[in-house]
Amino acid sequence: MTGAQPWLYALGVDLLVRLYGDKQCSQLYRLATALKRLMRLPTQKVDGAAKSVAGHFGLLFVLLVAVAAVYVVCLLMDVLFNFCVGCKVYYLYRLIIREE
Repeated sequence: MTGAQPWLYALGVDLLVRLYGDKQCSQLYRLATALKRLMRLPTQKVDGAAKSVAGHFGLLFVLLVAVAAVYVVCLLMDVLFNFCVGCKVYYLYRLIIREE
């Protein structure tokens, strides 16, 4: 699972750049444009709103997979090493926010 995480983060950053920045800065956009020119494919007009919705769904999926990966790592640490990450975070929370 950890081998796929750099690709996942790169895809997330690329989606963020495409959705909220200049799509010309997106590495995947540049790769797709170069492949389209190399294969001499015709340009087709597509509704931009549909691309935006698909990009937002893709970004949501990437974020959910990243959260699930963190959850699995915490679960494995608890099962294999008896180290409860949630317990440590709660302990730190209680130190910072003291109830009176």
